[in-house]
Amino acid sequence: MPSPAPRFAEDETVVREHGWPEPQRRRPPVRPTPPPRRRRSPRDGSWLVLGALGLALGAAAAIWYLSLNRSSPPARLEVPRVVGKPEAVAVRQLTTKGFSVRAIEKPGNAAAGIVFSQRPAPASTIARGATVTIRVANGQKP
Repeated sequence: MPSPAPRFAEDETVVREHGWPEPQRRRPPVRPTPPPRRRRSPRDGSWLVLGALGLALGAAAAIWYLSLNRSSPPARLEVPRVVGKPEAVAVRQLTTKGFSVRAIEKPGNAAAGIVFSQRPAPASTIARGATVTIRVANGQKP
């Protein structure tokens, strides 16, 4: 009688005369070994700390530099001359400079809508936001 066919490839080599495979010791499965743990040096985090410190110093320097170049607007300004200009142009020029404007229509020696006097006088220095009064001709002669 022929011997039975081996069931596993490992059985082929150890089949004895009785036809059965010889018992073999099983080897435990091979597990991959984890890589050895690397000891952390105290200097490993120092680059991160130094980088963060450098960024903080750079930001502080930028803020300081930008604050030097920013000057506050002057508290007192010179009043521009607006006599002889149309009312809309005079009001725009004065408000752009930072003044409040009070326009009064009166009879004057100018064409209608033209500024014929202003107070305070041109070239005088007054506080920012102060009121400049302009008199605008209404088309009637005084």
